[in-house]
Amino acid sequence: MEDMKKFRSLGKQVDLSKEEQLEFLQTLAYSMTNQNVVQTECELFEQQLFNRMEEYKKDEKEDHFRSLLAYFVNSGLLRCSNDMAALDPTSDLDRLHQFKISFFHQSFQEYLTALYVLEKHTPLPSDVSHDAFWREIPIYCLQRIDDAEHQKNYVLNFLYQSRPDYLTVARLLGEIQDRVIYRKLENVILDKLIRNIAEESLYHYIIETFLYLGEKGIGTLRDCLDKNDFPTVFAKPEAHILKKAVEEGNEQKWCKLGRPIYILGELGDFWLVQHLSGSIHDICSRHLLYHIGEACLTLARRTDRNADELRQIGTASQELFEHKNGDPISQGYALLSMQTCQQNAMVDADSLNRELKEYLEEHINLKDEIFKLEFWIRAHGIEVFSEIAQANECANLLKDFFEKEEKTEIAGYFHFKEVQSSIIKAAIRSLNKYTDEKHCFEELLVVIFASSTIESNPFALGHLERLLSQHFRKPDDLIWLDERKYDTGVSKKVKQVIDNILWLYR
Repeated sequence: MEDMKKFRSLGKQVDLSKEEQLEFLQTLAYSMTNQNVVQTECELFEQQLFNRMEEYKKDEKEDHFRSLLAYFVNSGLLRCSNDMAALDPTSDLDRLHQFKISFFHQSFQEYLTALYVLEKHTPLPSDVSHDAFWREIPIYCLQRIDDAEHQKNYVLNFLYQSRPDYLTVARLLGEIQDRVIYRKLENVILDKLIRNIAEESLYHYIIETFLYLGEKGIGTLRDCLDKNDFPTVFAKPEAHILKKAVEEGNEQKWCKLGRPIYILGELGDFWLVQHLSGSIHDICSRHLLYHIGEACLTLARRTDRNADELRQIGTASQELFEHKNGDPISQGYALLSMQTCQQNAMVDADSLNRELKEYLEEHINLKDEIFKLEFWIRAHGIEVFSEIAQANECANLLKDFFEKEEKTEIAGYFHFKEVQSSIIKAAIRSLNKYTDEKHCFEELLVVIFASSTIESNPFALGHLERLLSQHFRKPDDLIWLDERKYDTGVSKKVKQVIDNILWLYR
């Protein structure tokens, strides 16, 4: 008991003012957040303290470090991997340096980081929405701004930077109390999102952004789907398949049809099926048929669908299956959707599976220019194939496709990003079905980890993190991942993904 009293009295030795203590903790929080860690060695704590005490002698600095660490741990502001040693004034310093230290709550670390960012005018990462260590900090920053006009300007900064961060803006809208400013910002972001939908480079968190925007966002997407465009609109890369002139293709119009269909499907909007039913046969674009098939399958698999809704999805899927411009991919989507809706389809599933595999294998070794044009066939096709193939068969084909995309160097070819993402999503689909056969996908993962292009593909990196977090988080998996991150050729961002998994599940 006497020893415990001695430990509790250590706070009296701290001679920093409350303002200095707060500044010290803010700096520590910012340093840790900037390094993407929620715990760090006590040695970093000491080094930051020493930087503030240049005029002190070494032994005075060490005493101050010991007492300040004990004070913060004892007060509950920080936690230490060995609290008793941190509180003990006789602890060996070398041993103390090796202990891990962290904030008692990660939200406290985020809040202090936000204070540091505001006071020091430190810029946030360019892609703050994707960074788990930074994504809450803009919200804390906004909450510290009292003036409504200043809040508006703070939010607009994320819209008008070189790479607009729409997701952060959508999340910040929930913190705006002034209804006039809220509606103005909401209209601005929706206008910019619809413009982005028609652009070649789609914002990579657009689904999550519309999820935050709720009914107003869904209504804006619905307004894009003009049935009058169905018979005429197609994308330029599919002109050769439809036997049409390339100049007749309209990329912007196609994007404003195809992308909202995909997003509404992901958001679970059943209105989409009601809107499309009876009009699918009018559609010219085969790529648009793929998007409809994917949306129908996604909607059919939602657990909140009732029997009548499933019947309507099944009817729309039958219409898709019978489309004159269909192929094994659109038919595969339709069959999977009908099976999910428990609708009897007069289809030879085994024959269709064989046709799909042959169809995809034909698209691995195409001539360069055709390969460049048909990225959308590979992206959708491998996702459908993953739903019907055995695990080993799927993993082998995905590996062949990934290696082909990695080796392809064609002027102007940048659609490898979509195909890479689909390959990883396809692996997730297959693993969801064959949970005990993840060993089949280890060779594919090794190829993905060593990719020289995935570093520039935030879509694929996000899907990779999802794949690993869902299917590679058991102790043996974590040991395997820890070994793989040191393999030759593993990029910095892939290592960061692996480190995130190791941190989450160890």
